Amino acid sequence: MVMMFGEYMRIYRMSECGENLLVDVSEILFNELAFFRLMQNLDTTNAKVKEQLRTFAKVTHLLRVIYRTARRWTFCLQSGFIIP
Repeated sequence: MVMMFGEYMRIYRMSECGENLLVDVSEILFNELAFFRLMQNLDTTNAKVKEQLRTFAKVTHLLRVIYRTARRWTFCLQSGFIIP
């Protein structure tokens, strides 16, 4: 940024470089805003992914419980035990 404004430090009259300075400042602000929006989108995406992982973990745990229960019932039925 300092390098970009170096040329304006040598020019003393604002009327000589006003338009160029305005264009350069606008470009810098636009790039900063674009970077900010990119970071904000990444944060939002990370939150969505974390929520999906939590949901996946809950579903996986539920499936494990169902699978273990079904195995226990199958074993009890094959062995002739009464299911508790």
